[in-house]
Amino acid sequence: MQNLLIFISRYGVFLTFLFLQTICLTLIVKYNNSQRAIFINSSNLATGWMVNKTDQIYGFFNIRTVADSLSYDNARLRTALEKSYVKPLTTSEEITSATEDSEYNYMPARVINNSVQLWDNKITLNKGQRDGVERGMGVINERGIVGIIVNTSDRFSQAYSVLNTQVRVSVSHEKSGQFGTLVYQRVDPRYMTLVDLPKYAEVSIGDTIVTNRFSSVFPDGVVVGTIADYAVEDGTNFYNIKVRLSHDMGRLDYVYIIDYINKKEQLELEGENDE
Repeated sequence: MQNLLIFISRYGVFLTFLFLQTICLTLIVKYNNSQRAIFINSSNLATGWMVNKTDQIYGFFNIRTVADSLSYDNARLRTALEKSYVKPLTTSEEITSATEDSEYNYMPARVINNSVQLWDNKITLNKGQRDGVERGMGVINERGIVGIIVNTSDRFSQAYSVLNTQVRVSVSHEKSGQFGTLVYQRVDPRYMTLVDLPKYAEVSIGDTIVTNRFSSVFPDGVVVGTIADYAVEDGTNFYNIKVRLSHDMGRLDYVYIIDYINKKEQLELEGENDE
């Protein structure tokens, strides 16, 4: 009680002024049409401004949820291209939901660790064994290839980035259909090297390089990049082609893990399965 009396004695005059001022403003607005119109208009403007700012703040903090939702929707659409229909999926069903007509399923994942400055770069993803991720699955994003899964734990998985000297990807020159092998030669993370493409293929700077049907990791036709420079290796019948990747590997966020449904059967037939 003593504190209340001290507060009133200290701020009583100011509070009385505010009270009387409020009464005056109320009377002015109530009994004067022009002032009432101004007050209502100002109130609407202030309310609209506050609602707009609140919506912006909510949208900022909700952006990750929206991105997650879009990522799952895109995964379903990619899978739909591989089969006649897509049944509703849960997060744990993305990899295992194939129909008999499907060759690939796509599962969205988020990159939580990545490197581009090393010779053998790796990527860590937030999906693991409990989500159906297995060693040997491919990783792509909406603009091109990303890497290949090499290790998994219950909740996470690790992939060799395409910027890794141990990764070799079978690709094709889109215009000619001739194929070769894409490798990383530790020079610049924006570029990889296409080798073993026969020199009778007519290539030009700017031509598109895509994955081909010989890969047991990536679907046919995924864009890899474009030709930035090329030359015929001395004493050989093959090009040495500098390929500019279709996306910046240093700015990965959301990706798709690919399950090639018939991979095990194919590798067993070809005698390449290590199991």
